[in-house]
Amino acid sequence: GKFNHELDNKFDEFHVLRLVFSKDKAVRRVEQEEKQKSFIREKIKLVEEKLRSKKKLTTEDLIVLQGSSE
Repeated sequence: GKFNHELDNKFDEFHVLRLVFSKDKAVRRVEQEEKQKSFIREKIKLVEEKLRSKKKLTTEDLIVLQGSSE
């Protein structure tokens, strides 16, 4: 009885830890995606600025524009 009870407690702790870690991972992924989005937004702004000032667009600029329309 006592052994099983201790095993249950260990399992509960493990379960809680797993939840915490998977939540951390999800949070990190969201933060990463947000960083990427703001990075892309900055790129788009730069490209739009170039368009307005009639500067020559690079291949990378075109890729950014294509990516932004999706």
